[in-house]
Amino acid sequence: MGKRLGKTADLFSDQGLCLMVLCAVFLLGGAAGCLFSGAAGQATVAELTQYLTDYLTAAQAGTAARCGFWSAAWRYVRLWLAVAIMGLTALGVAVIPGLFFARGFLLAFSTACFYRVFGGQGVWPAVVLFGLPALFWAPALFLSGWQSLSASLWLLRRWRGQERGSGPFSPVYWLRLAVLCGLMLLAGGVECSVAPGLLRAAAKLAMGT
Repeated sequence: MGKRLGKTADLFSDQGLCLMVLCAVFLLGGAAGCLFSGAAGQATVAELTQYLTDYLTAAQAGTAARCGFWSAAWRYVRLWLAVAIMGLTALGVAVIPGLFFARGFLLAFSTACFYRVFGGQGVWPAVVLFGLPALFWAPALFLSGWQSLSASLWLLRRWRGQERGSGPFSPVYWLRLAVLCGLMLLAGGVECSVAPGLLRAAAKLAMGT
Protein backbone atom coordinates (compact mmCIF):
# COMPACT_ATOMS: atom_id res chain seq x y z
CA MET A 1 0.00 0.00 0.00
CA GLY A 2 2.75 2.42 0.92
CA LYS A 3 4.60 1.69 -2.32
CA ARG A 4 1.47 2.34 -4.36
CA LEU A 5 0.80 5.62 -2.56
CA GLY A 6 4.38 6.62 -3.15
CA LYS A 7 4.05 6.05 -6.89
CA THR A 8 0.80 8.04 -6.96
CA ALA A 9 2.43 10.92 -5.12
CA ASP A 10 5.38 10.85 -7.54
CA LEU A 11 2.96 10.93 -10.48
CA PHE A 12 1.14 14.01 -9.22
CA SER A 13 4.44 15.63 -8.37
CA ASP A 14 5.73 15.04 -11.90
CA GLN A 15 2.54 16.40 -13.45
CA GLY A 16 2.72 19.52 -11.32
CA LEU A 17 6.36 20.00 -12.30
CA CYS A 18 5.48 19.60 -15.98
CA LEU A 19 2.81 22.27 -15.77
CA MET A 20 5.14 24.68 -13.98
CA VAL A 21 7.85 24.12 -16.59
CA LEU A 22 5.44 24.83 -19.44
CA CYS A 23 4.14 27.99 -17.79
CA ALA A 24 7.67 29.18 -17.12
CA VAL A 25 9.00 28.65 -20.64
CA PHE A 26 5.84 30.21 -22.15
CA LEU A 27 6.34 33.33 -20.02
CA LEU A 28 10.05 33.40 -20.86
CA GLY A 29 9.16 33.23 -24.54
CA GLY A 30 6.71 36.09 -24.04
CA ALA A 31 9.35 38.20 -22.32
CA ALA A 32 11.80 37.48 -25.14
CA GLY A 33 9.17 38.48 -27.70
CA CYS A 34 8.57 41.82 -25.99
CA LEU A 35 12.29 42.51 -25.76
CA PHE A 36 12.82 41.58 -29.40
CA SER A 37 10.05 43.93 -30.50
CA GLY A 38 11.48 46.75 -28.41
CA ALA A 39 14.96 46.21 -29.83
CA ALA A 40 13.85 46.61 -33.46
CA GLY A 41 15.65 49.36 -35.36
CA GLN A 42 14.03 52.44 -36.85
CA ALA A 43 14.02 51.03 -40.37
CA THR A 44 12.26 47.90 -39.20
CA VAL A 45 9.75 49.93 -37.21
CA ALA A 46 9.03 52.10 -40.27
CA GLU A 47 8.30 49.02 -42.38
CA LEU A 48 6.21 47.52 -39.61
CA THR A 49 4.24 50.75 -39.22
CA GLN A 50 3.46 50.84 -42.93
CA TYR A 51 2.39 47.20 -42.97
CA LEU A 52 0.14 47.38 -39.90
CA THR A 53 -1.38 50.70 -41.01
CA ASP A 54 -2.24 49.26 -44.42
CA TYR A 55 -3.66 46.15 -42.80
CA LEU A 56 -5.88 48.01 -40.34
CA THR A 57 -6.99 50.42 -43.06
CA ALA A 58 -8.11 47.47 -45.17
CA ALA A 59 -9.76 45.86 -42.15
CA GLN A 60 -11.61 49.07 -41.35
CA ALA A 61 -12.85 49.29 -44.93
CA GLY A 62 -13.82 45.62 -44.94
CA THR A 63 -11.44 44.83 -47.79
CA ALA A 64 -8.85 42.83 -45.84
CA ALA A 65 -8.35 39.33 -47.16
CA ARG A 66 -10.25 36.79 -45.09
CA CYS A 67 -8.74 33.45 -44.28
CA GLY A 68 -10.52 30.20 -44.93
CA PHE A 69 -11.62 28.10 -41.98
CA TRP A 70 -9.30 25.19 -42.65
CA SER A 71 -6.24 27.34 -43.22
CA ALA A 72 -6.90 29.20 -39.96
CA ALA A 73 -7.70 26.01 -38.05
CA TRP A 74 -4.53 24.33 -39.33
CA ARG A 75 -2.39 27.05 -37.75
CA TYR A 76 -3.69 25.97 -34.36
CA VAL A 77 -4.14 22.25 -34.97
CA ARG A 78 -0.57 21.79 -36.19
CA LEU A 79 0.75 23.02 -32.85
CA TRP A 80 -1.56 20.62 -31.01
CA LEU A 81 -0.42 17.85 -33.37
CA ALA A 82 3.26 18.55 -32.76
CA VAL A 83 2.73 18.47 -28.99
CA ALA A 84 0.66 15.28 -29.19
CA ILE A 85 3.26 13.50 -31.33
CA MET A 86 6.11 14.56 -29.06
CA GLY A 87 4.19 13.07 -26.15
CA LEU A 88 4.70 9.67 -27.74
CA THR A 89 8.48 9.88 -27.54
CA ALA A 90 11.03 10.65 -24.87
CA LEU A 91 12.30 13.49 -27.08
CA GLY A 92 9.23 15.44 -26.05
CA VAL A 93 10.89 16.23 -22.72
CA ALA A 94 13.07 18.72 -24.62
CA VAL A 95 10.91 19.55 -27.66
CA ILE A 96 7.58 20.35 -25.97
CA PRO A 97 9.01 23.13 -23.74
CA GLY A 98 10.70 24.52 -26.85
CA LEU A 99 7.34 24.67 -28.65
CA PHE A 100 5.82 26.54 -25.71
CA PHE A 101 8.69 29.01 -25.68
CA ALA A 102 8.20 29.68 -29.39
CA ARG A 103 4.43 30.12 -29.00
CA GLY A 104 4.86 32.54 -26.13
CA PHE A 105 7.45 34.47 -28.13
CA LEU A 106 5.22 34.82 -31.20
CA LEU A 107 2.16 35.85 -29.20
CA ALA A 108 4.00 38.52 -27.22
CA PHE A 109 6.00 39.76 -30.21
CA SER A 110 2.89 40.21 -32.34
CA THR A 111 1.05 42.05 -29.56
CA ALA A 112 4.08 44.20 -28.75
CA CYS A 113 4.38 45.24 -32.40
CA PHE A 114 0.84 46.65 -32.35
CA TYR A 115 1.63 48.45 -29.10
CA ARG A 116 4.86 49.91 -30.42
CA VAL A 117 3.23 51.24 -33.59
CA PHE A 118 -0.12 52.47 -32.24
CA GLY A 119 0.55 52.88 -28.53
CA GLY A 120 -2.05 51.81 -26.00
CA GLN A 121 -4.83 51.83 -28.61
CA GLY A 122 -2.95 49.18 -30.54
CA VAL A 123 -3.88 46.69 -27.85
CA TRP A 124 -7.45 46.52 -29.17
CA PRO A 125 -6.72 44.98 -32.58
CA ALA A 126 -4.17 42.70 -30.90
CA VAL A 127 -6.88 41.49 -28.50
CA VAL A 128 -9.22 40.78 -31.41
CA LEU A 129 -6.62 39.07 -33.59
CA PHE A 130 -4.79 37.11 -30.91
CA GLY A 131 -6.77 37.28 -27.69
CA LEU A 132 -10.11 35.94 -28.91
CA PRO A 133 -8.68 32.76 -30.50
CA ALA A 134 -6.45 32.35 -27.43
CA LEU A 135 -9.56 31.81 -25.30
CA PHE A 136 -9.80 28.43 -27.04
CA TRP A 137 -6.30 27.47 -28.14
CA ALA A 138 -4.48 28.45 -24.92
CA PRO A 139 -6.36 26.04 -22.60
CA ALA A 140 -6.11 23.33 -25.24
CA LEU A 141 -2.39 23.93 -25.68
CA PHE A 142 -1.57 23.88 -21.98
CA LEU A 143 -3.71 20.84 -21.21
CA SER A 144 -2.35 18.86 -24.15
CA GLY A 145 1.17 20.03 -23.34
CA TRP A 146 0.84 19.05 -19.68
CA GLN A 147 -0.47 15.61 -20.62
CA SER A 148 2.06 15.04 -23.39
CA LEU A 149 5.05 16.26 -21.39
CA SER A 150 4.05 14.00 -18.49
CA ALA A 151 3.78 11.06 -20.90
CA SER A 152 7.11 11.90 -22.48
CA LEU A 153 8.75 12.03 -19.06
CA TRP A 154 7.28 8.63 -18.26
CA LEU A 155 8.66 7.23 -21.52
CA LEU A 156 12.09 8.62 -20.70
CA ARG A 157 12.00 6.91 -17.33
CA ARG A 158 10.86 3.65 -18.88
CA TRP A 159 13.75 3.84 -21.36
CA ARG A 160 16.07 4.25 -18.37
CA GLY A 161 14.46 1.24 -16.68
CA GLN A 162 12.70 3.23 -13.97
CA GLU A 163 9.12 2.54 -15.11
CA ARG A 164 7.10 -0.43 -16.36
CA GLY A 165 3.62 -1.10 -17.68
CA SER A 166 1.42 0.69 -20.20
CA GLY A 167 1.91 4.07 -18.60
CA PRO A 168 -0.47 7.01 -19.04
CA PHE A 169 -1.81 5.97 -22.46
CA SER A 170 -5.33 5.06 -21.39
CA PRO A 171 -8.56 5.65 -23.37
CA VAL A 172 -9.05 8.82 -21.33
CA TYR A 173 -5.66 10.05 -22.57
CA TRP A 174 -6.72 9.79 -26.22
CA LEU A 175 -10.23 11.13 -25.58
CA ARG A 176 -8.77 14.18 -23.88
CA LEU A 177 -6.51 14.83 -26.87
CA ALA A 178 -9.49 14.60 -29.23
CA VAL A 179 -11.48 17.11 -27.19
CA LEU A 180 -8.53 19.49 -27.10
CA CYS A 181 -8.18 19.21 -30.86
CA GLY A 182 -11.80 20.34 -31.07
CA LEU A 183 -10.91 23.47 -29.11
CA MET A 184 -8.15 24.20 -31.60
CA LEU A 185 -10.70 23.95 -34.41
CA LEU A 186 -12.94 26.37 -32.52
CA ALA A 187 -10.06 28.83 -32.33
CA GLY A 188 -9.83 28.73 -36.12
CA GLY A 189 -13.59 29.25 -36.41
CA VAL A 190 -13.46 32.29 -34.12
CA GLU A 191 -10.63 33.79 -36.13
CA CYS A 192 -12.59 33.47 -39.36
CA SER A 193 -16.12 34.27 -38.24
CA VAL A 194 -16.01 36.56 -35.20
CA ALA A 195 -12.69 38.41 -35.39
CA PRO A 196 -13.18 40.17 -38.80
CA GLY A 197 -16.27 42.09 -37.64
CA LEU A 198 -14.73 43.13 -34.32
CA LEU A 199 -11.50 44.09 -36.03
CA ARG A 200 -13.23 46.95 -37.86
CA ALA A 201 -14.12 48.64 -34.58
CA ALA A 202 -10.70 47.87 -33.10
CA ALA A 203 -8.99 49.36 -36.16
CA LYS A 204 -10.94 52.61 -35.73
CA LEU A 205 -9.79 52.83 -32.11
CA ALA A 206 -6.17 52.12 -32.99
CA MET A 207 -6.01 54.60 -35.84
CA GLY A 208 -8.15 57.26 -34.19
CA THR A 209 -10.66 57.45 -37.02
